[in-house]
Amino acid sequence: MNKEMVDFLPLKEMIEKEQEIQTILKKSENNIYIVPLKEATNSSNFLQITFRINEETLVLSWLYLLHENKGTGSRIIEWLINYCTMNNLNIFKIVNVERNKKGMRELCKKYNFFEIKCKEEFSDYYLYITPDNYQETHFSEDLKGKIHFE
Repeated sequence: MNKEMVDFLPLKEMIEKEQEIQTILKKSENNIYIVPLKEATNSSNFLQITFRINEETLVLSWLYLLHENKGTGSRIIEWLINYCTMNNLNIFKIVNVERNKKGMRELCKKYNFFEIKCKEEFSDYYLYITPDNYQETHFSEDLKGKIHFE
């Protein structure tokens, strides 16, 4: 496993613990995936996290969880923001958020992402991460104090 993949093992482990499922971390040419070790039998209820890193940007394209309303989505966003700060990634994008996905839209608002409407039914959300414009006030207790800007 290359260094980039090793960096995401703590995220994988956190997701496994909170979602009570074994996952695998895999990489394609462009994307990194966290998916269940075993394929789900119920296709309407599944777990998948997909993201990629392009230059100074982390792009989250899929965030589907087995168990919602447990705070896992918030902790994933916090973890990824922290990863961005530690690795000098200045932009965190969440793309193709359907307008009817109220929970995801509220999560983006909670962490001060701003919305760009792309198509009638989708929006992208952007967070610019710099020492001047990001506060750690929204972070859970386990990440507070660990966010550092140079």
